Amino acid sequence: MTKSLRERLRLVPETLRWRGPLIFSLMVLREVLSPLLYWHVFHIFQTDIQQAPPRPHAQRKFDIKIYAGKKDLGRVIAEITPMCEMTAAEIESRFNGGQAVAVAYARDEAVGYSWISFSGDLDLVWETRWITHPNEAVFYDSFTLPQWRGLGVHRCLDATMSCYARQRGRIRILGWISALNRPSLSLVKRLSKSKIMTLILVRVRATNWVYRKAIGAPLESRFSVPSTSRNTRKL
Repeated sequence: MTKSLRERLRLVPETLRWRGPLIFSLMVLREVLSPLLYWHVFHIFQTDIQQAPPRPHAQRKFDIKIYAGKKDLGRVIAEITPMCEMTAAEIESRFNGGQAVAVAYARDEAVGYSWISFSGDLDLVWETRWITHPNEAVFYDSFTLPQWRGLGVHRCLDATMSCYARQRGRIRILGWISALNRPSLSLVKRLSKSKIMTLILVRVRATNWVYRKAIGAPLESRFSVPSTSRNTRKL
């Protein structure tokens, strides 16, 4: 049994508990079909941050620190890589691209993180690249350790990053959440973020052909795709 498979099996009880039987079944079906095709359904959100966000409600106090640049690289690698499958090279590449990460601490323990991008060079998946304007930023790739979920970690990360983005002259935050991520979608509703688009992506493995369909807004209003792509549908 490979290490990757062992890790996936270890996460089964946690995934089932947080996402429920229906969503878990859809995730299993997607993995079963993955040798032939793979699919994503993302909800795209935006948030106006011209006003300071309200103080987050959390069940306990979390300290949030934001790191950016090579001076913080060693510490971020040491604290993030044990939480997930992200490599040191990936973290360094993100820092080199001008991105930053917010890390949440409970006392001295790192319990979660979330990334923020200030450039337009961010790939959602399969060469579907974000279009971001100079006054915008994108939140992405949030994670909280399972034993700390449900305590308000993400709310604290979100509020701190919003303030950080405002300080850097941004007025709008963009982000995406998988339609299969029920806990995060529930949190977004409580945070009053506005959904601007639903994006359906399907890739056929054998040919790398990608089907793209945007619902609620034109795809090109937020994403660019390679000029050779002829498989994009817009609604």
